[in-house]
Amino acid sequence: MLIRNNKFYITVILIFVILFCCSIVNKYYNVIAYRRIYENAKYICNSVLEEGSSNFCTKVINENPDPLFTKLGTTPTIFINVVSQFHLHDIWPIIIIIVTSVILHKSVKNKMSLFCLQRENYKSFIIKNIKKMYKIAFCLPISLIIFSIICYFFNDSNINIDLTSGLSSLSKLHLNMGVWFCIIYSINILLLSISICNLVIIIGKKSFNVFITIIGTYLTYFISKLILAQVVPFITYIFLFKIDLFNALELNSFYFYDYACEFYKMFFIALTILGITSISVYMLYKNKEELIKSNETLI
Repeated sequence: MLIRNNKFYITVILIFVILFCCSIVNKYYNVIAYRRIYENAKYICNSVLEEGSSNFCTKVINENPDPLFTKLGTTPTIFINVVSQFHLHDIWPIIIIIVTSVILHKSVKNKMSLFCLQRENYKSFIIKNIKKMYKIAFCLPISLIIFSIICYFFNDSNINIDLTSGLSSLSKLHLNMGVWFCIIYSINILLLSISICNLVIIIGKKSFNVFITIIGTYLTYFISKLILAQVVPFITYIFLFKIDLFNALELNSFYFYDYACEFYKMFFIALTILGITSISVYMLYKNKEELIKSNETLI
């Protein structure tokens, strides 16, 4: 019953996990191929050096191959690189906005909801449908956690390679966390994803069309990103004892951890955004009569 009721979400999770695993398998075979090319070049160059000199061959023999191509890296860096490869920082919010908007207009923002409210308690009706909308927010975090566990068993745990190859701006502390990095990272992404769901629910309150909700929410999300990244940090820096939040409030930092952002700071920011949007949802939907009047005017 549980699987049947959540077929869509389970399918989304499976698609993500399969894509991520295909990515790491492809990377693995590229690493193997590069190692073979390097070993062949080294073997040939050894023969050349026996007969004469070669600057290229001297370099091949004396220097190690580029770490970027000879190691998969640690679990956290694979994790971040896969997120970057699939542009999830751009695509994931759009997926959330579309799915949540469709569910909102299918279950809450339509005239059929007026008949449901005659037989069902309003509070139960709202909570049930909000839970349904929140489910999409769990798909990416769960996929990433599953993928991180797969990476952990598939991959070696040498961190030195990542510190020299420039694969990631993660600190040594984050790299040493391994799978725990990915779990905490996924929790922060979950909090941010639920906040985007809340944004859809807020914008959709006065919307009479699913497409208007999608466009309106995305524009609001985009403008909010700019405000959080530039305006709020500038105000806090000028008026609040020069507190630097320019990197921490950049929402893309939740996906890449640029400048090795601190977990606790990012968690607090994600929790604050979630709290503000959740309170807004509560205030907008606490009045049953307002929702009924809004739905009665739907075209």
